[in-house]
Amino acid sequence: MNPIEYKIDEANNIIFVNEEWDRFALSNSGEEITSDKVLGKNLLDFIMNMTVRQIYLDIIQKVREGKEISIDFRCDAPTYKRFLKMTIKPENNNIVKFISEAQKIIPQNYLNILDSKAIRSIEFIPMCSWCKKIKMGFEWEELEQAINKYGLLTQTQVPSLTHTICEDCYKQLESLILRRKDY
Repeated sequence: MNPIEYKIDEANNIIFVNEEWDRFALSNSGEEITSDKVLGKNLLDFIMNMTVRQIYLDIIQKVREGKEISIDFRCDAPTYKRFLKMTIKPENNNIVKFISEAQKIIPQNYLNILDSKAIRSIEFIPMCSWCKKIKMGFEWEELEQAINKYGLLTQTQVPSLTHTICEDCYKQLESLILRRKDY
């Protein structure tokens, strides 16, 4: 997987995506987020959870102040665990550049809960946007453990996922945002 790059302007509108953006979107059933559908749109329009949106705003603000930030995260597919690093860099005129690079890709057995084309029930399960743990009851659990523990793969209609952030990732990102570097 080649690096995926995109840029936003001072109003957080997506002004550039590289060719890998479309390759990645199309190979992951993301026809609704190809370049022709995202260019000129506000990045925040694609982030539904208010906490995750605020974290992005905080990160973007720090980057515009001159700080480069790198974040490890997961971007799993039904048959792959993908560990990525996103580097966010300042450019001239309040442009912010995002570069996501694969650090490790691990094949896994097909997980219908991660398939955007799967038939969904009306049940919603929170999933952390960064570590991909899911919240069942009061506990955040690794996806694979929760699937086995709660029989999520045995259901004819899988629960819908709603993206949020777990407490551990929130603390990590908050620490990263608050940490200052002198240039």
